[in-house]
Amino acid sequence: YDIDADGRLDLLMVGNDYGVELLQGRADAFNGLVLKNQANGSFTALSMQESQFYVPHNARSLVHLQAPDGQALILATQNRDDMRVFALGAKAPAVKTIHLAPNEVKARLKLANGQVRIQEFYYGQGFLSQQPRMIQWNKSVVECEILDAKGAVVRKI
Repeated sequence: YDIDADGRLDLLMVGNDYGVELLQGRADAFNGLVLKNQANGSFTALSMQESQFYVPHNARSLVHLQAPDGQALILATQNRDDMRVFALGAKAPAVKTIHLAPNEVKARLKLANGQVRIQEFYYGQGFLSQQPRMIQWNKSVVECEILDAKGAVVRKI
C-alpha cells in the first residue's frame, strides 16, 4: 500500500505465529513492520513510534478496506485476540475510488513523477489476506488505464 501517496508501494507486515509444534514453542518476536519504499530498489523500516503500526500477538492476516469517507483502512486480525484497525494515508487520503468489474484484472497507472506502474487485481491475493478489487486514486496518480485479461484497455480514467 502507498502509505504517503508518493507513487511508490510500501510494505506492511505482521509475523508472530503461535500455531507451531509444542516442542518448538512460539515464533514470537515480530510486532508488525512498515517498510517505506525509497524508489531505488531499497526500503527503510519505520519505527513503531513513527508508523503507529503495532500488532503484538498471534497475527493472522491483513485486509485493506475503505471507510465510507474514503479513508484507507488496514485490519489486522490476531488469533483469539482483538482485531486492530489502522487508518492509513491520513496525511494524503484517496481522492477517489475506482471499483473494478469482474473482467477487469489489471491497471496501468501513470504517476505524477513520470513513472508507470502496473497493478494487478486478484480474487484472494495472499495467504489469509485480501485486498479489495479497487484502485484508490491519490495525488500521485495522473492517469489510469484499466485492462482485461487479454490486455485490452476496457476504460481510461
